[in-house]
Amino acid sequence: MAKALETVNNSLNSLGATARMNQNAQAKLLEQLQQVTASNGDFNQQLQGIKNDVQAVKMWAETKLPVDVSRLHQRPQINSTDEYRAWLSLRYSVPTPPKQSNSK
Repeated sequence: MAKALETVNNSLNSLGATARMNQNAQAKLLEQLQQVTASNGDFNQQLQGIKNDVQAVKMWAETKLPVDVSRLHQRPQINSTDEYRAWLSLRYSVPTPPKQSNSK
């Protein structure tokens, strides 16, 4: 009978130790869950901020360019001063400077 009681007592002690280990593990897991939940909240806020930024950039990109900027895209390629004067004279009247003589 004493042997049986000792076996039961040992089993109870072992179960108690296992229960304490389980409680400690659960406490650690709960703490980790709280940390992950807090991190997830921060991540969701950052993600929402990025989504708002992307929408703002998308709206900005879809707006029409100002007229002056649009005209820059329509400019022809100019390779010399004569071509530049010719291009300007189509738009604005620019007098051609008098030719200077090289004789003195």
